[in-house]
Amino acid sequence: MTRFTSLSETQIRCVLLAKVFSDNRDAESLKRFVRESLGQAEPVVSPLENKVGDALLDLTATIIARRLYKGDTEVTLLSSKDLLEMGPQLMELVREDNTEMTDDDAVIFLKAMESVIDNLVALTFDNLCGDEHPYDYYHRWFEVVLTYADELNCAPEDLFSMESCQDEVTRRIYTKEQLRENFRRRQLKYTPETLIKTIINPMLNAFGDDEEDRAFAEMMRAQLEPGIRANFEKTQPLFKIWFETCLKRVFPN
Repeated sequence: MTRFTSLSETQIRCVLLAKVFSDNRDAESLKRFVRESLGQAEPVVSPLENKVGDALLDLTATIIARRLYKGDTEVTLLSSKDLLEMGPQLMELVREDNTEMTDDDAVIFLKAMESVIDNLVALTFDNLCGDEHPYDYYHRWFEVVLTYADELNCAPEDLFSMESCQDEVTRRIYTKEQLRENFRRRQLKYTPETLIKTIINPMLNAFGDDEEDRAFAEMMRAQLEPGIRANFEKTQPLFKIWFETCLKRVFPN
């Protein structure tokens, strides 16, 4: 029996949530670096965004933990169908923030969310696991985390509150060359076209198929695409600087 198979579903979920919140802190640090480099003001985040984000993260960790615990590798770890099951709950959160939302608005929201989430799930697992099967990746990752936690005599979720411990987990999962190759692959794969295809188009296509809806979608697309491409040109060099800084921290020699 491996260390991973000795965990309960609740323990798996707890470790996953700790990792997710740690990743979110890293993502916020990257966003702050980009904003400061470009001289941009900090955006105002609405309470609704935080509520919806927290609800999705909690559900995601719950589903992945359940499936890892059951170990049926024929079942996809996560899909848009899983997340859309909480559609009614998300709609209630949205309605609390926007009392003028109509039933038609709700249909558009859910339709857009379905396509966007499906694409995001695929991109996330591709970014995380590459060619490795998601179940195999998580089993390997948990074995590293649990072994290291045993060495430090601490709870595995506590590792993700300390940057030095997170870096040690990264070193045990990847070589320096593997991290460089993963970054290069993401740079080649995640282009403005990727964002437009996986996020923007599904959202705009959700408005409907009649002539007026299509005209509105095309107008919005024409307004959004130039900004997306221009922002991409500005941020890509900054992402590389950030990556090299983090890589030097993880692998100082």
